[in-house]
Amino acid sequence: MPTKIGKLKEPPAVFTGGASSDHGDVTLVAPTATIRFPGSVEGARGHHWSTVACGLGSTAWKGLNAGAKAMAASAIDLVTEPETLKDIRKEFDEYVKTHPYKPFLPEDARPPVEINEKLMNQYRPLMEEFYIEP
Repeated sequence: MPTKIGKLKEPPAVFTGGASSDHGDVTLVAPTATIRFPGSVEGARGHHWSTVACGLGSTAWKGLNAGAKAMAASAIDLVTEPETLKDIRKEFDEYVKTHPYKPFLPEDARPPVEINEKLMNQYRPLMEEFYIEP
């Protein structure tokens, strides 16, 4: 396991790739950060059994707890330091002026939300006890 904390650094001038995530388009329309924390070992590869094996045992729980604390502390900082949050938004808005979001899908694209309707209706009654009105 790593024994030192990596240093924060400026993003590269040209992004050439990185880890995948489910929040890709979100990063193009809202300020977003990635917090990395111990959860793997040297030599483990993503989308591979070696990465899955890293999720077991006390080391995994320690890394998970460290990550949870880092995320919670970051959220507290943003809530208690409104000027920092304003600075982040200002920096993002300046970036967007020269790097506007261009979705790949046409404007009239419609997701096939009915595709799983039968399956969703099967489980919806089971979930009603957990549903809370907004």
